[in-house]
Amino acid sequence: MKIKKLSIILFYILFWANISVAEIFIYAIVRDINTHRKIRNVNIFIKGTKVGTTSDAAGRFSLKVAQSTPGQIVVFRHIGYEIYEVPLDSLATMRYVYLQPRVIPLQPVEVEGAGIQGPEIQKDLPQHVSIIEAKDFEIRGYVDAADLLRTDHSIQIDEQLSGKKTVSIRGGNPDEVAVMFNGIKMNSSYNNVFDFSLIDLEDVERFEIIKGSNTALYGSETFSGVINIVPKIEQDYTVRFQQRLGTYRSGNWGLHFYKRLNRLLGSYSFKRGGAERNFRNALPGRQKLTNTSLHHTANLSFSFSRDTRNLRRNLLSAMYLFTDLDYENQRDSEYLASFNHLLSLQYAGDLLKIRNLDLSVSLRRLDETQFLVSGSGLLERNIDERTLQIDTEKRFKLNRLDLLFAYQVKIAHLDFVDIRKNAVCRRHLDDVLDCHSCFSYVSPALDDGSKRYADGRVICSKCQATAVEDDNEALAIMEEVKAQLASAGLVIEQEFKLKFVSVQELSKLSSNYQRDQLGVTRFRKTEILAGLVSFQDFEIFILSGLPLPQLKAVLAHELMHVWQFANTPNPQNLQLCEGNCQYAAYLVLSDDDSEEGQFFSKFIEEHKDSNYGDGFRFVSAEVKKRGFKPWLEYLKVNQNPPW
Repeated sequence: MKIKKLSIILFYILFWANISVAEIFIYAIVRDINTHRKIRNVNIFIKGTKVGTTSDAAGRFSLKVAQSTPGQIVVFRHIGYEIYEVPLDSLATMRYVYLQPRVIPLQPVEVEGAGIQGPEIQKDLPQHVSIIEAKDFEIRGYVDAADLLRTDHSIQIDEQLSGKKTVSIRGGNPDEVAVMFNGIKMNSSYNNVFDFSLIDLEDVERFEIIKGSNTALYGSETFSGVINIVPKIEQDYTVRFQQRLGTYRSGNWGLHFYKRLNRLLGSYSFKRGGAERNFRNALPGRQKLTNTSLHHTANLSFSFSRDTRNLRRNLLSAMYLFTDLDYENQRDSEYLASFNHLLSLQYAGDLLKIRNLDLSVSLRRLDETQFLVSGSGLLERNIDERTLQIDTEKRFKLNRLDLLFAYQVKIAHLDFVDIRKNAVCRRHLDDVLDCHSCFSYVSPALDDGSKRYADGRVICSKCQATAVEDDNEALAIMEEVKAQLASAGLVIEQEFKLKFVSVQELSKLSSNYQRDQLGVTRFRKTEILAGLVSFQDFEIFILSGLPLPQLKAVLAHELMHVWQFANTPNPQNLQLCEGNCQYAAYLVLSDDDSEEGQFFSKFIEEHKDSNYGDGFRFVSAEVKKRGFKPWLEYLKVNQNPPW
């Protein structure tokens, strides 16, 4: 019996001993008692021991105590705050720890920080760099970057109904401000401006702003200043969902993910928003003004530095940014769609024996479509911009001398289409006529200088102003076109006749007539010795009344047919043949800077037909690769294309 009692006593002693040394795991967040902002780099330790930790960028910390004893004290110490002590038992039940800021009276001193990330755009510029940190705007509900920058009295925002927002500094122009995203220039090659509504604030760490003109390092066009948008690398969440609601049926929602695996950091953000307003006194069905937006942002970064407190050192990062903005104005029949893509790869740090090296490669594409009907006409505009940019920077220190070497390569390709037509009321759209040359709308009354030809064609007043109907005038223009082609290396030596015809006559002359056909070349084939073939008596027939730029293009097209009939193996591949003729027309139009000349050039570039359109694009690629004269030599001995 005594043995049994002794066993029970020993059991209770061991039980309570195990409780007294049980592990305690504490997780909490350190905040400022006044502003409730999260405090990073707070030293947290158990008094009298070597057990401790520090708070991260989000103020969070975790502390594991393997053996706890009654009366243990946890100390919170930060240079900017009063020392705070709390019993371990009490801390285990706390979610937040609040520190009291302290004022430290000091004599004037000069402090130089080592390893602290300075402004990305500071470089060697003499101007002051203004910085707007994320903590200053992340809880204030700004819609986009432009709304935030509006709070700076020296920055002006120009906002359009479409939602497009441009920035000017100190009364300058929007095209005088260089805008960069993590050091990558974002200004459009079309007008050198940037739409700040494309930037989602959720993943922005700070804005760096230089105000003034001494910024030649960023190009001569940066007369007013520079704005650099620095994205966040570290986040204070794993998964976050946010929803905002506002007036005018506006709002947005977003889903954000972030994960850190030691020195590898990855994040992805999705955000969709929009607003809808109604015009007063507008016609039914034409009252709404709608804006919608879609943002995708993805980041992946890896730090080769062993110091986890400074992840920006020796950092390799990849980023993808996509934005889709749509705007529709029913009252004014206006529509705007803008797509923005940015893909970049950057490295900052030491590479082998090279120190302080910055490298970046970025690919950007902007695709914008605008449609507008106003009182004076109809506008359809398309902008397709593709930019490849490579930057490298290297810093050198020679005693007290700091040297910066920078090299930049930028390859930009811009396709711009601007189609303008006279306006037509939608109720009368079925009654209007189309110009046979430029496809503009023409009033059935023909009271504006337009003309209807006997063959049924209608030519608008603009095309009619340069229309050619006289045979002798056409022959003079023919000689001018021949001279242009000869200067490029295409010499037409054959004799031929030129005649203006109507649509009906052209359809009879052409064996494969098409509705949009403007000319045809005929010839008499004569066989001579050993089956050789000779072509003689060429005749070119062209529709009368074509505007001058279009007539030149058609003449060049038909002259190329003459050259091919006389100098190349026959029968020739149809796509190759028509592609060559379209290229000759394009060659002649390239010297025409008029609005009409550019319109017909763009028409050739964007032709959808497999023979005329694809053939032209294939031939253009070959000429660009070989040169025009070597291409002509290739045609002399080949019936089929190389593609």
